[in-house]
Amino acid sequence: MATTPLDSFVLDAAVEGRNLRPGTLRDQLGSRPTLLVMLRHLGCPFCREWLAELRQAGSTDPSFPATLYFHLGNKEQGDAFFSAQAPEARAIADPKGYFYNALGVPKAPKRQLLDPRVWACGIRASRGGHKAGRPVGDPFVMPGLFLVEGDRVTWSFIPGHMGGLPNVADIPRPVVV
Repeated sequence: MATTPLDSFVLDAAVEGRNLRPGTLRDQLGSRPTLLVMLRHLGCPFCREWLAELRQAGSTDPSFPATLYFHLGNKEQGDAFFSAQAPEARAIADPKGYFYNALGVPKAPKRQLLDPRVWACGIRASRGGHKAGRPVGDPFVMPGLFLVEGDRVTWSFIPGHMGGLPNVADIPRPVVV
C-alpha cells in the first residue's frame, strides 16, 4: 500500500479522552508507529471482539504497534466503556466523527443489517462472550484500522461488512529504530 499523508489540521486537532497526553493527535502519536483503531459504536459486539483481539496481540507480541482507540461517544461514555473493557487503553472521544471523516471511514448501508455475513458474525461474537449493548454513536459507521508512522498512514484495513475482523497477523509490525 502506498503511504498517505495525514493533513496537519488533523494531526494538530485537540483531543480529549482516556489515558491521553494533553494536547493534539500528534502528541498522542509520538515517535513510535501507532495503530489507530476506529471503533463502530460502544455497544457493538464486533468492537468488543476487535478490542479483545488487539489487546491480546499487544500484550503477547512486543513488535505489535502502539494502539490508540477512537470512539463516537463523549469522554464520559468512553470512560465507562473502557473502564469495563480495557482500563489501560488510550482512547480519543470523537462524538462528531471528525477523525472518522478525516480518515475516510465509511458508513454501512442500512441493508447490511440483513446481510447473512453480519448475522453469522453476530453469532460468532456472542459465542465469544461479546454481547451487544446500547449503541453509543452512529451504529452505521464502519470500523477501521490505520497504521500511522510519523505523519503518514502506511497501512489500513476497513472490513467489507460491519462484522468483519482483521486478521491480527496481517497487521504490519513496523521496525522500530
